[in-house]
Amino acid sequence: MRRSLIVLAALLWLLPAAELAMASDPAPEQESAQEHAEAATDEHGVIDEHGAAAEHGDDHGDVAHGEQLELPHLIMFLRNIGPLKDNETFAHYSHIYENFFFAALAGLLLVFLARKVYANRQMLPGRLQSAFEILVEQMLSITVTMMGERDGKKYAPLILTVFSYILFMNYMALVPLGKSPTATLINNASIAICVFLYVQYTGLRRNGLGGYLHHLAGSPKDAIGWGMSVLMFPLEVLGEFIKP
Repeated sequence: MRRSLIVLAALLWLLPAAELAMASDPAPEQESAQEHAEAATDEHGVIDEHGAAAEHGDDHGDVAHGEQLELPHLIMFLRNIGPLKDNETFAHYSHIYENFFFAALAGLLLVFLARKVYANRQMLPGRLQSAFEILVEQMLSITVTMMGERDGKKYAPLILTVFSYILFMNYMALVPLGKSPTATLINNASIAICVFLYVQYTGLRRNGLGGYLHHLAGSPKDAIGWGMSVLMFPLEVLGEFIKP
C-alpha cells in the first residue's frame, strides 16, 4: 500500500511540473502560428486578442487558445460561464493544470474507493468489493504467472496501482463533464518515467551494480558471450530507454 501511494504521489507531482514547463516554453511552431494569427485579418478586418475572428465570440474559449475541439468538461465549463468567465488568470492557469486536476481526481477517487472497500470488507462481498476482488485476483494471476509466486505477489500492488490509475483516468472521459488525462502525452510520459525509474532502482537493489551491468551486457557466460557483450551492452541500454 505504501509503495502504491508513493507511485501515485510521484505521478501527480510530475504531471503539473511538466505541464507548467511546456506552458512557459512554447514551441517555435506555436510561436510562429500565433504571430501569423495576430497579423491576419478576416474579411471584415476584425481580429480578437487570441487571433480568432471577433464575430465568432470565442472570448477565452478553448478554440481561441489553439486547442482542438473536444467534449465539454468541468474546467471548460467554468472558463466559459459564471463569475470566472472573464478571469484572465483562471483562463491561463486552468489550461495548464486541467489535466493535472482530472489526474488527481482519478487518483483520489481510486484511493477513496480502495480504502472504503478495505474498511467495510465482508465475507459475502457486495458489488464494489466483488469488483475489486476480481481486479486483484486477475492481476495476481498475471503477475504470478510471469514472475513466479514470490515476486508476483511482491510487485502485484505496484502493477495493479498503475493499471487501475490508468483505467480510472480512461473512464473519466465517459463521465459527464469529465476528461481523460491519458489523452495527453505529458500524462503518459509521467507514468512511463516513474515506472522506468522504479525498474532501474529495483534492478540495482536486487542485483547490485555488478549484476546490473552484467545483465545489460547480455548476461555473458563464456568467451563468445563476453565478446558479444560489446555489441549487446549498447543495445540493452537502448532497449531500457525504449521501453517507456
